[in-house]
Amino acid sequence: MGGITVDFSGSPNDKERLKLRKRRGRLHAMEESVIDSTTAMKKLAAPSGIAWVNVRYAFVDTGVPVSIQRRGDPSDRKLPDKEDRPPATRVMSPRGAALRVFLAALFETQARTRPGNRLPLVGGGGATSWTDLLASDARSSGTGKYHMSASAKKLRQMESALDRLAAVELIELTGKEDEPGTGKYEKFRLMHEGGRRATGPNVPYQAPDPQQEPVFPVPVTLFTNGWVHVLEDTELAFILMTAACHHSMSGQAFRIPAADRLLRFGIGRDAYEAHVLLSQLGLVTVTQDPGRHLDGKVKDYGHGGKPLPHTLGFVPAGFDRDALPTLSRQIDYLLGR
Repeated sequence: MGGITVDFSGSPNDKERLKLRKRRGRLHAMEESVIDSTTAMKKLAAPSGIAWVNVRYAFVDTGVPVSIQRRGDPSDRKLPDKEDRPPATRVMSPRGAALRVFLAALFETQARTRPGNRLPLVGGGGATSWTDLLASDARSSGTGKYHMSASAKKLRQMESALDRLAAVELIELTGKEDEPGTGKYEKFRLMHEGGRRATGPNVPYQAPDPQQEPVFPVPVTLFTNGWVHVLEDTELAFILMTAACHHSMSGQAFRIPAADRLLRFGIGRDAYEAHVLLSQLGLVTVTQDPGRHLDGKVKDYGHGGKPLPHTLGFVPAGFDRDALPTLSRQIDYLLGR
């Protein structure tokens, strides 16, 4: 799939160009790591031949009606409190890896054929480890006593992500706090996607049966073609939201009212604007309402206009292409305008 579904109304402004250049630099820095991590994921997926990874709706949607009062008077200028957001947006961060690590854990669990956390945190030789599934732009730095290798930085990033996931009960750290090295993190236990419950502890993860409980599928190519490594957290959250709505609407196009986007999915305006680039990449479709600008703002605000939300669609086939070169070409195209 090629082409651009939705385009900028004009060339990127100075702020947008700066962000695009920084992103291009990060992609270049992590190119080798993305290739290695994608290869590792392909290796894991091959024996099972899975085409989809099933995700419980509780991971992306609170399921709480928008009429229920939230704490803190949330709006597009101030997201709901973390406790009121679904786990997918609760663990988002600009430079962290928690969301990517948890998605990788769902993929790994459903791809393998035997139960149990079989991967070591760090591997050697031909063995696949959890750090192999995390792409990073980490580079070695320092000299002598203060030297830190790229692999050590990557391990620290993985441990930070696991700490963040444990804090919201998406995983359980089974090691002891005072265990040396990576002992605290080895053999962590994956937990139910709903995360911390209002009452009682979360329960250990079991792969869902689509016939028995509400789940939505994401294409395994999100992982095996590298998209999970190169998309930012806001973009991954938007992808998960549209995949969930796509499935619940039986593949038909849909609208997401602002209140639902904010209060059920925990996605504010900045994350919502991820649809612009995702549409250019052919991962989603966007039909713009004539009463709105592309960024979602209302035209002639305050003068009686009543625009509708954009009409959205999810494009599973869009993930069939290799993520790194596809995204790199799109960024180069935008910077060349």
